[in-house]
Amino acid sequence: MNTFPAHRPSVTIAANRVESVTTRGDTLTHWWRTLSAGQRATVVTVGALDASLRIAALVDLARRPAGQVRGPKWLWAVSLGVVNSLGVLPLAYLIRGRRPDRG
Repeated sequence: MNTFPAHRPSVTIAANRVESVTTRGDTLTHWWRTLSAGQRATVVTVGALDASLRIAALVDLARRPAGQVRGPKWLWAVSLGVVNSLGVLPLAYLIRGRRPDRG
């Protein structure tokens, strides 16, 4: 019996016949269905909060001159776009990554 790694579609072969095919999506669907309504609401709320903070940080970063940003703008942009931090990285940028306006 051959089984491929879980990160790829997993195919179980027995006697030259495919018995089952499992994908990562099946695993995530199963995980989601095992959550209670409150847990699902928490996951959706945290995801929405993270997305909102990330969008706010990216918009601010795009509009702010490089001289008012602590560190390279490109590094903040890549980090905010790629790193999944449950809202911590966007908050770090919004609190510590910006220099105060001197207007």
